[in-house]
Amino acid sequence: MRDKDAAYRQKALTALGEIGSRDTQVHQAIVAALHDENYGVRILAVCALEKTRPRDPKTIQVLLEAMQDNYRIVRLQAAAVLGRIGQEHKDVVPALIARLEDADPTVRVVAIHALGKFGSAAKSAVPGLEKARNDAAANVRDAAAETLKKIAPEARK
Repeated sequence: MRDKDAAYRQKALTALGEIGSRDTQVHQAIVAALHDENYGVRILAVCALEKTRPRDPKTIQVLLEAMQDNYRIVRLQAAAVLGRIGQEHKDVVPALIARLEDADPTVRVVAIHALGKFGSAAKSAVPGLEKARNDAAANVRDAAAETLKKIAPEARK
C-alpha cells in the first residue's frame, strides 16, 4: 500500500477486497488508503471496506467521511456502499440527506437510491426528497419520486 505507483496500490486494494480479510492490519491499511492522493485508490478502498468489515463502526465512520471527498466518484461509491451496509448506523441517513445537495447530479441520484434502501427508517429524508422532485436533472427527479414511494407512500402527490 506504500508503493509509489498508484496502479499497484489499486491492485492491492482490489485483491484485499476480493479476499475479504477481517484482519485488523488489513482493515487499517484500507482505511489509510481512503486518504491516498490518487482518487482511484480511494474508490477501491471504499469498495474493499464493504467486503472486509462491513458492519464495523469504524468502517461506517470512514465511509461517512468519504462522502465528503473532493472527487465525485468517491462520494457516490461511498453513498452506494452505505446504502447497502449502513442501515444500523444512526448517522447514515442524515449524511445521505446532505448528499441530496451535492453539486453532482449522479451523486444525488445514488444518495436518493441509498435512502430508498432504508425504507420508513429514512422518513426524515422526505423534505429533501420532495425538494429533489423539482431538481433541474430529470434523473434526480425520477429517483426522488421512486424513493418517496418506498419511504413514505403517503407523501406522493
